[in-house]
Amino acid sequence: MNILAVGANPDDVEIGAAGTLARHVNEGNKVYILHMINTGYNDPITKRVWRSDVETRKQAERAATIIGAEMHMLNFRDRHVPFNEKSIILVEKFIKEHSIDVVYTHWGGDSHQDHINTHRTVMAATRYLENVYLYEQIPVPRMSTIHVEPKYYVDITDYVDIKLEAIRSYEFLLKKYGDDFIEGIKALARYRGTQCGRKYAEAFEVVKIVR
Repeated sequence: MNILAVGANPDDVEIGAAGTLARHVNEGNKVYILHMINTGYNDPITKRVWRSDVETRKQAERAATIIGAEMHMLNFRDRHVPFNEKSIILVEKFIKEHSIDVVYTHWGGDSHQDHINTHRTVMAATRYLENVYLYEQIPVPRMSTIHVEPKYYVDITDYVDIKLEAIRSYEFLLKKYGDDFIEGIKALARYRGTQCGRKYAEAFEVVKIVR
């Protein structure tokens, strides 16, 4: 199978689904990561630069290598991912050109504008696809009035270390959120594992499954 994980910012996919993607790779599937954004990250108010354009690409490439995935980027800027004909066509074209069977992307309750538009774009681009799942982005400290309602769990017990290593590739996350960030990611995986009778797991909302 050909697997695609779509995220807005580089690091979104790794936070939400790196363990599952690493498992797909181990099972012999071809895995692609598609980032909508190809620029660095800075605070629009304080103007602090958290990572440059060059750092972003290098870190995304490193994370993909750790997972065993092939990394691609579209050409949207941070905080400017649209939901329009252009964004939909670009994602749908990628899906068709790479014969994608399964897609993972942002869940619909996120409050970040780039994540919202990425979710909406992918929902439109995958309207004919048979298998679509939505990953969560907790424990990033971002408020939402909608809660994730996972129905599909993937055992990542053997892949949690790969997930954490991939996330550590994005050095700015630790600078921005502190050393407890990785522990929060691991704690969530442990909690999801407890829910499904495994040690560590990733949980997803299901848009569509066809078997």
